[in-house]
Amino acid sequence: MQQINLYQPLFRKQEKIFSAKTMLQGAGLVAVGMVVFFAYALWQTRGLEAQVGQFQRQRDDAARRVTELARTLPERSKNVALEQEVTRLRGELRSKQQVVAQLADRRSGNTGGYAAHLEGLARQRLPQLWLTQIALRAGGSVIELQGSALQPEQVPQYLQRLSAEPAFAGAEFRQFTLSRTEKAPQQVDFVLQTEKKEAQR
Repeated sequence: MQQINLYQPLFRKQEKIFSAKTMLQGAGLVAVGMVVFFAYALWQTRGLEAQVGQFQRQRDDAARRVTELARTLPERSKNVALEQEVTRLRGELRSKQQVVAQLADRRSGNTGGYAAHLEGLARQRLPQLWLTQIALRAGGSVIELQGSALQPEQVPQYLQRLSAEPAFAGAEFRQFTLSRTEKAPQQVDFVLQTEKKEAQR
């Protein structure tokens, strides 16, 4: 005797998960959602376009106002005094640059320029003696110093101290003059001119 099981899965009634009606309803919801999304995006785009247009109008208005203000402002006149001062200062600068170039020139008969001479003059200072003019020529072979002192005896002291400087070694003093002025009787003016022996050849 053989038994047949009629409850096998093959003979059970299959349930449909999605019917055609359900699928149509889902598609309709998706379509409605897309329409709503695109409508919102379009609304946002139009709002941004309106803002851009407003910003462009504001920019154009600002540019127009700047142009109008530039036309109404008076043209600035040149300051003649200022230009003359600038020209004078540029001339002074050129003169000082020429002096510096001459002091540093190594083609003027020596290889060290005039720095050693100036350093020697700076080291030998006396409290009541000062220089008013310094002339260095022939690469330092000819040196002319003009100055003043409140005590005449300080001038020979100054010469003796200068002779100890390496830059003035071997120099011969060709000119040494002292004079008094009526404006300042207690003051003496002096002129010193020294020439190195090799410059006499």
